[in-house]
Amino acid sequence: KVVVKIANSKPGFSRVQALATHFANVEDVTDHQYAELQLKRFNSALALFRKNGFVGMSHAASSASTFILSESRFDMVRTGISLYGLWPSKASKLSYLQAQGNEVGLRPVMQWKSRVAQIKSVPKGQFVGYGCTYKTQVDTIIGVVPVGYFEGFPRVASTKQSYVLVAGKRCLILGRICMNMMMIDLTYVENPSVSDEVVLIGTSSNETLESETLASWSETIHYELLSRINGNLERRIVE
Repeated sequence: KVVVKIANSKPGFSRVQALATHFANVEDVTDHQYAELQLKRFNSALALFRKNGFVGMSHAASSASTFILSESRFDMVRTGISLYGLWPSKASKLSYLQAQGNEVGLRPVMQWKSRVAQIKSVPKGQFVGYGCTYKTQVDTIIGVVPVGYFEGFPRVASTKQSYVLVAGKRCLILGRICMNMMMIDLTYVENPSVSDEVVLIGTSSNETLESETLASWSETIHYELLSRINGNLERRIVE
């Protein structure tokens, strides 16, 4: 009401370009009463603006509400995480399936890859990485990958049984993730070599490492993980 009053008091002010809101609690729950309350309030505000002659676009739906609350779509939607082919959360997917009964064919469209930069043979009983947090239990072939927390790979994923994929094999990350590199166990990869492809998110042969999995190791959500990948890293569009 205050905004409408101010707008009416401005000579020549004749149009509000858009009215928008954003849901506070729609992704992580299957009970959407609070989102429905927000939607009711937004509709009231929208009606008030239109009654006073300010007619513009309206939008409210993020990825989750686009799928779950069809009445929130209005003139446009603001899908974000789903443009990556990802569900906002398990609760969002469950809510959609309960309401619709059929799957949406979301498929991840982004992969994050690097390459082995160096290979070292390390005997049993040697420490690897900062803080000496990992000691080899057997003779180990270690690969150095030029990706670390500066590039956006979360340091907190260290020592969590986290892994990357090389030649379809799960290769454990050994020791602490560094600023610009990490060490991985290549012992069980057949004939590993420098320049071998390393999959940080994506598919290698029959193995897939999802962004949600890496996010769980990092004690965060895949939104944060994907948005923090360093913008200076090369992007390639693959059709």
